[in-house]
Amino acid sequence: MPETILLVDDETSVRRLVRRILQMNGYTVLEASGGMDAIQICQRHEGPIHLLVTDVLMPGMNGQDLAERMTALRPHTRVLYMSGCIDSALITLSDRKTEIAFIQKPFAPDALARKVREILDTSR
Repeated sequence: MPETILLVDDETSVRRLVRRILQMNGYTVLEASGGMDAIQICQRHEGPIHLLVTDVLMPGMNGQDLAERMTALRPHTRVLYMSGCIDSALITLSDRKTEIAFIQKPFAPDALARKVREILDTSR
């Protein structure tokens, strides 16, 4: 059974590209355009969500707030942050007490696939 990934990015073109990369690598992908949409999907989805892949900087709810809310609902979900604004993203994520998984946009499809697999294969 393929692993399920919740992909959250407010940019449609980025979301479509990342979805295609993930699907080509055998993952089931749930898509959300923002934090509140992602929370609703998380609440409605009956199966496991193995990984949250989220942009850090989004209007409304940023990626860190989304990850905190989502992992409160689903403690076993891992998180991969992505951002094209490295300085702003690191400032936003700097107060995290645990190690974070991060990939900088733009990224090559194989780099994303490797990072996702690495996170999913790492035990908590």
